[in-house]
Amino acid sequence: MAGLAKPDKAAILELFEEEGYVREPSGSSYKHNGPAGRKEFYDAALAEGGISLKYCTATFDGSRFIVEFICDKWGKTKLPPQAGMAVYELGKTGKLFAVRIYDDLSPAGRKANPSINV
Repeated sequence: MAGLAKPDKAAILELFEEEGYVREPSGSSYKHNGPAGRKEFYDAALAEGGISLKYCTATFDGSRFIVEFICDKWGKTKLPPQAGMAVYELGKTGKLFAVRIYDDLSPAGRKANPSINV
Protein backbone atom coordinates (compact mmCIF):
# COMPACT_ATOMS: atom_id res chain seq x y z
CA MET A 1 0.00 0.00 0.00
CA ALA A 2 2.98 2.30 0.48
CA GLY A 3 3.48 1.95 -3.28
CA LEU A 4 0.34 4.03 -3.87
CA ALA A 5 1.75 7.04 -2.03
CA LYS A 6 5.21 7.09 -3.67
CA PRO A 7 3.93 6.04 -6.36
CA ASP A 8 5.83 2.84 -7.08
CA LYS A 9 3.93 0.98 -9.79
CA ALA A 10 6.59 -1.72 -10.15
CA ALA A 11 6.35 -2.57 -6.43
CA ILE A 12 2.55 -2.65 -6.58
CA LEU A 13 2.46 -4.89 -9.64
CA GLU A 14 4.99 -7.29 -8.09
CA LEU A 15 2.53 -8.01 -5.25
CA PHE A 16 0.12 -9.86 -7.56
CA GLU A 17 -0.15 -13.45 -8.67
CA GLU A 18 0.03 -13.84 -12.46
CA GLU A 19 -3.74 -14.25 -12.88
CA GLY A 20 -4.63 -11.63 -10.24
CA TYR A 21 -7.00 -8.74 -10.85
CA VAL A 22 -8.11 -5.31 -9.64
CA ARG A 23 -11.81 -4.46 -9.58
CA GLU A 24 -12.90 -0.85 -9.41
CA PRO A 25 -15.86 0.47 -7.39
CA SER A 26 -18.01 0.62 -10.52
CA GLY A 27 -18.24 -3.18 -10.60
CA SER A 28 -17.17 -6.15 -12.66
CA SER A 29 -17.30 -4.20 -15.93
CA TYR A 30 -14.20 -2.42 -14.57
CA LYS A 31 -12.13 -5.48 -13.71
CA HIS A 32 -8.47 -5.41 -14.79
CA ASN A 33 -7.15 -8.94 -15.28
CA GLY A 34 -3.60 -10.20 -15.61
CA PRO A 35 -0.35 -8.26 -15.82
CA ALA A 36 -1.37 -6.05 -18.78
CA GLY A 37 -4.76 -5.15 -17.30
CA ARG A 38 -3.31 -4.30 -13.89
CA LYS A 39 -0.52 -2.22 -15.44
CA GLU A 40 -3.03 -0.25 -17.52
CA PHE A 41 -5.14 0.40 -14.42
CA TYR A 42 -2.25 1.59 -12.23
CA ASP A 43 -0.72 3.66 -15.07
CA ALA A 44 -3.99 5.60 -15.29
CA ALA A 45 -4.65 5.76 -11.55
CA LEU A 46 -1.15 7.03 -10.72
CA ALA A 47 -0.61 9.27 -13.76
CA GLU A 48 -0.99 12.42 -11.64
CA GLY A 49 1.21 11.11 -8.81
CA GLY A 50 0.72 9.15 -5.63
CA ILE A 51 -2.48 8.61 -3.69
CA SER A 52 -2.33 9.55 -0.01
CA LEU A 53 -4.32 7.14 2.13
CA LYS A 54 -4.71 7.17 5.89
CA TYR A 55 -5.58 3.73 7.18
CA CYS A 56 -8.29 3.47 9.83
CA THR A 57 -9.43 -0.07 10.54
CA ALA A 58 -8.27 -3.43 9.19
CA THR A 59 -9.25 -7.05 9.64
CA PHE A 60 -7.68 -10.27 8.33
CA ASP A 61 -9.19 -13.76 8.24
CA GLY A 62 -6.15 -15.62 6.93
CA SER A 63 -6.96 -15.22 3.24
CA ARG A 64 -8.57 -11.79 2.91
CA PHE A 65 -7.86 -8.53 4.58
CA ILE A 66 -10.12 -5.54 4.51
CA VAL A 67 -8.84 -2.03 5.04
CA GLU A 68 -10.88 1.10 5.68
CA PHE A 69 -9.11 4.27 4.57
CA ILE A 70 -9.43 8.02 4.16
CA CYS A 71 -8.02 9.70 1.07
CA ASP A 72 -7.13 13.39 1.29
CA LYS A 73 -4.64 13.83 -1.54
CA TRP A 74 -4.30 12.47 -5.09
CA GLY A 75 -1.21 13.57 -6.95
CA LYS A 76 -0.66 17.22 -6.11
CA THR A 77 -4.36 17.85 -5.46
CA LYS A 78 -5.60 18.02 -1.88
CA LEU A 79 -9.08 16.59 -1.43
CA PRO A 80 -11.68 16.85 1.30
CA PRO A 81 -11.21 13.67 3.36
CA GLN A 82 -13.14 10.86 1.70
CA ALA A 83 -13.67 7.36 3.10
CA GLY A 84 -13.21 4.13 1.20
CA MET A 85 -12.53 0.46 1.69
CA ALA A 86 -10.50 -2.19 -0.12
CA VAL A 87 -10.57 -5.97 0.06
CA TYR A 88 -7.26 -7.71 -0.61
CA GLU A 89 -7.53 -11.45 -1.28
CA LEU A 90 -4.47 -13.65 -1.16
CA GLY A 91 -3.98 -16.41 -3.71
CA LYS A 92 -2.34 -19.83 -3.56
CA THR A 93 1.20 -18.40 -3.58
CA GLY A 94 0.52 -15.85 -0.83
CA LYS A 95 0.57 -12.97 -3.31
CA LEU A 96 -2.51 -10.91 -4.14
CA PHE A 97 -5.12 -12.65 -6.24
CA ALA A 98 -7.77 -9.92 -6.03
CA VAL A 99 -8.07 -6.28 -5.04
CA ARG A 100 -11.63 -4.97 -4.83
CA ILE A 101 -11.96 -1.24 -4.19
CA TYR A 102 -15.03 0.49 -2.76
CA ASP A 103 -14.92 4.29 -2.83
CA ASP A 104 -16.17 7.35 -4.68
CA LEU A 105 -12.82 8.93 -5.57
CA SER A 106 -11.58 10.22 -8.90
CA PRO A 107 -8.09 11.13 -10.10
CA ALA A 108 -6.91 14.63 -9.26
CA GLY A 109 -8.46 17.33 -11.41
CA ARG A 110 -10.97 15.04 -13.10
CA LYS A 111 -14.66 14.39 -12.72
CA ALA A 112 -15.71 10.91 -11.67
CA ASN A 113 -14.80 8.41 -14.35
CA PRO A 114 -15.64 4.82 -13.51
CA SER A 115 -12.85 3.49 -15.71
CA ILE A 116 -10.12 4.90 -13.45
CA ASN A 117 -11.62 5.26 -9.98
CA VAL A 118 -9.41 4.04 -7.17
